Amino acid sequence: ITEAIGHTPLLKLNKVGKDVGANVFVKLEHLNPSGSYKDRMALAMIEAAERGETWNGRKITPGGTVVEASAGNTAPAVALVSAAKGYQCKIYLYRYQIEGGHNTRVLITQAYGPEVAISSEPEVYLTEEQIREFKVTHPDQLHVIAAKMDCELIERNNENTVWLDQIYNNNNYLGQKSLGEEIYQQLDGKIDAFGC
Repeated sequence: ITEAIGHTPLLKLNKVGKDVGANVFVKLEHLNPSGSYKDRMALAMIEAAERGETWNGRKITPGGTVVEASAGNTAPAVALVSAAKGYQCKIYLYRYQIEGGHNTRVLITQAYGPEVAISSEPEVYLTEEQIREFKVTHPDQLHVIAAKMDCELIERNNENTVWLDQIYNNNNYLGQKSLGEEIYQQLDGKIDAFGC
């Protein structure tokens, strides 16, 4: 299934392009196995972990576990690639993404078989003073920090477990880069403007 990641078609939007005097194309990234361009970055990060190219040099081997924190967009891709490669997977979803009701991304992620957990409350890891400061400077980051700390704790306390840390993972961009290279090749380098 990992071989089906990438190589998605470009679709020319004839009606849009006729009024702007340009050829306008969209990349059909929803045709990746999990339905997202995030499959590219998940594959790049997990393959890097297989080589030991992680933030702390840990290497995943057969039977290992991939751990990641996500708002819900990367989670299905990490779960899919982990399952395809035979790894266990644990996803911590940011608490604020889950609170208040039903979340479709959780259901999609669970379909690939990982253990899905909601991130800890920030109070588990941060002092009251740190929480007050974050609420002023970065209120939306409290649950992100807690989820990242959940992942770090799982990795530290379990053998053959790798936390991908997508936000700071140097291999994350390789998936993004492959998308750009693919578009460039499909259009024979004839690109005047690019948008996301």
